[in-house]
Amino acid sequence: MQASALTVCERLSANFHRNAGPVQSAEGYKTSDPVNETSTQFGQDQSLEAIVRVSAKAAPANGAKMIKRLFRSGFDKKQTEGDFASDEKGSVAVEFALTAIPFFVLLFAILEAGIVFFATATLDQAVNDAGRLIRTGQAQTAGVTEQQLTQTICDNVVLLSGCTSNLKIDVRVYSNFSSVAFPSVLGTDGTVQADKLAFSMGNAGDIVLVRAFYVWPIWSPFPTGIANNGGTSSPTRLIQSSIAFRNEPFTS
Repeated sequence: MQASALTVCERLSANFHRNAGPVQSAEGYKTSDPVNETSTQFGQDQSLEAIVRVSAKAAPANGAKMIKRLFRSGFDKKQTEGDFASDEKGSVAVEFALTAIPFFVLLFAILEAGIVFFATATLDQAVNDAGRLIRTGQAQTAGVTEQQLTQTICDNVVLLSGCTSNLKIDVRVYSNFSSVAFPSVLGTDGTVQADKLAFSMGNAGDIVLVRAFYVWPIWSPFPTGIANNGGTSSPTRLIQSSIAFRNEPFTS
């Protein structure tokens, strides 16, 4: 009888949640068990108590989830407040801050080193072409001046800003290759000194040394190790190219 009454109460609760409540009489609720063909008369207080118990037992799923979330959020907050070391929030930002400086230093170093080496390669080729004009006697025959030879070199180079004013050339004559020397042309401030430069293209059969100098300003805001000229107030790199040869037996 009690099982039958519980089944009836559960059905009554389901009907109650579907807004299709049971028929209420003046004495309370009267329900029937179609299986056992019996009927049960509940007083109004007993029926309401049964409905409350069943409703509490079969609480809506959304409400249970909401209570669980509130309990879990409060528990997690209480747990993380006392354990800062295990909190992984913002770890990506911290890792990037630690690796950003060496990453950008390496990036700038790679980019500027590539540009500097490319500019040096073009300067080597331009000096070689200018040296050929002297070796064959074309420059001597045409009476090429220092400024004209500088312009000839600058016409064949790239990436050297202000080449005609910043590029310096040094042309010297030696009696033999064993006596060829490379004297310094830099001052104490790291710049090329005009009074230390020479310009002599020589005659047929002479040994000639042609050198070109360009002070490259370092663009990178980080110390990349490219600078080799510490005399200036700002880091620079001295780019230079040289070629030595014997003049051909030309006639002037």
